[in-house]
Amino acid sequence: MADLEQFMEELSQYLYLTKEITEIEGARINVGEKFTVRFTLTNTAPPVVTVLDRKIRFKTPYIMVVRTDYAKPYHPEMENIHSMGHNFPVDALDPGESASLEFEFLAVADIEGIGDWFLQEEIAAAYVDAHLDADEYFKIMRKFNVRTEIYP
Repeated sequence: MADLEQFMEELSQYLYLTKEITEIEGARINVGEKFTVRFTLTNTAPPVVTVLDRKIRFKTPYIMVVRTDYAKPYHPEMENIHSMGHNFPVDALDPGESASLEFEFLAVADIEGIGDWFLQEEIAAAYVDAHLDADEYFKIMRKFNVRTEIYP
């Protein structure tokens, strides 16, 4: 079982998440204001170069964002949201491909005092998951050298 967990951990390293603040209400994010974050998930697995390479393809990528002490996911019809999740708008991510998804947040607090000069508020805990495309990864390949006599 430990080998399988290690294998899955190694594959998970190919899922890379970045964020970009795409919309704020004013010049900066203030407590009580909404802001939008675009999350981009990238499959950083190496490209398939030869027929012998295993293709690391992730299917049905999903993200869940969880509130922190400083911000929470925002939905106009729900008051107290702890977490929110969505599928990315693609069926699969091949090596080198990316997909993006936006969430709206509400700023609920800030770091007070001198710490605010040196630290940034953690606005979400983001969890991503995807299914390894086993049909692509576990293709069975065998090489045969085919020979015959060729005459001048």
